Amino acid sequence: MPEIKHALHLTSESSDDWDATLTLELYPDAAPKTVASFKDNSRNSRYDGIAFHRVIDGFMVQGGDISCGTQPLGSADCSAGTGGYSGIWYGQGQEGDMTTWTMPDEFDCAQANPEDSSSPWVGTCHAPGMLAMANSGPDTGGSQFYLVDKDSTPSHLNGKHAVFGMATDDSTYLGSSIGGIELIDMLSKVPTIGGDAQNADQPVNPPYIHSIEIDGDVAHMHLIIPS
Repeated sequence: MPEIKHALHLTSESSDDWDATLTLELYPDAAPKTVASFKDNSRNSRYDGIAFHRVIDGFMVQGGDISCGTQPLGSADCSAGTGGYSGIWYGQGQEGDMTTWTMPDEFDCAQANPEDSSSPWVGTCHAPGMLAMANSGPDTGGSQFYLVDKDSTPSHLNGKHAVFGMATDDSTYLGSSIGGIELIDMLSKVPTIGGDAQNADQPVNPPYIHSIEIDGDVAHMHLIIPS
């Protein structure tokens, strides 16, 4: 199995310290609690140093498991993709133990005709560049999120995962402008373990979040993308 790498130490808050910035417009009207939690986790630096632990080219990239902290993905104490928690208590979990907090589902997406499975989806639905909350079932959203890749239209996830933002064209890579969807596509193409391994979608040398700046309803996600 390839060695799983991960940078553990962050330094200063300079643009020289990250490779790219993915700019995301957040949708508080569609998913107010999800957006508020994401902002709280971002402002309190809980996403800093967190790797993208699952990458599927043509589908999505997933990260945000703050339970692992900055431990290497292959370490015995980190089962990335199984943890994370809401930044705000919404009455789910033990009030005195933040690591148990989850969020209620928020869906602003439905089929135009609920009685016709072929009818179009309307509202804030899955599409390329969208930011959505990962979960393990109803009302279990925490801190993990995923970004929908270029040319991916996973309508089977509509009504199951809260969509709460979208990548914009105000993103950058190595100091040059790049479309947000193109940047997500770049993340989706990093080498993974592959094969028949249980963690086949785990990157060998994961991209990770340096930090996230919140400016109103816009998030600037600063990224390290190993070469």
